[in-house]
Amino acid sequence: MCIRVRCSCARAEVKLGGVYVCFLFQAEDGIRDLVRSRGLGDGYKRQALDGIDIKIVDDEGRELPRLETGEVIIRGANVMQGYYKDEAATASVIKDGWLHTGDLGRMDEEGYIFLTGRKKRMIITSGFNVYPQEVEDVLRLHPAVADVIVAGKEDLMRGEVVKASVVLRQGHRPEEKEIIRYCKEYLSAYKAPREVEFVTSLGTAGR
Repeated sequence: MCIRVRCSCARAEVKLGGVYVCFLFQAEDGIRDLVRSRGLGDGYKRQALDGIDIKIVDDEGRELPRLETGEVIIRGANVMQGYYKDEAATASVIKDGWLHTGDLGRMDEEGYIFLTGRKKRMIITSGFNVYPQEVEDVLRLHPAVADVIVAGKEDLMRGEVVKASVVLRQGHRPEEKEIIRYCKEYLSAYKAPREVEFVTSLGTAGR
């Protein structure tokens, strides 16, 4: 069963009594729905405005149990009805009245949504799903890492492998194996990068 979540209206990116208010959006179609976000140790949890239905589903559109990661789909009066004069594009994102946002997330027992990344960025390595944001969040905690982007790299045996492009903090010169070993301390082995590239800016790494 989907959940209909409720909250009061608020302004974007303003902290009000410990509650952060921000925008939840799908980049491709420009949908923007005000949501309420509470700051947590591991990020933000979000609820949509009154009248918005939300589900977390797998690749076949089946609703997932609470706390399992899948695609966030939504429906409601203020959700877009389709792309202008583009029936094919509309059909690709709106199915049975639900907008498939392309955002990955999980829902807790209270109905809060934790966004974890974008579906199009998901890496499939040896049949396992790896969400780049999860790996990036771990890497950004390393004292030598100023910024990072994680992406899939084609591999004949595994389909894809996890690759991290890392911008280092000034004065730090870790070796590739040190970064990989660090990731394996906090992530399952298949999620850890198999390749680390040190770059001067993420613009040179590409997204």
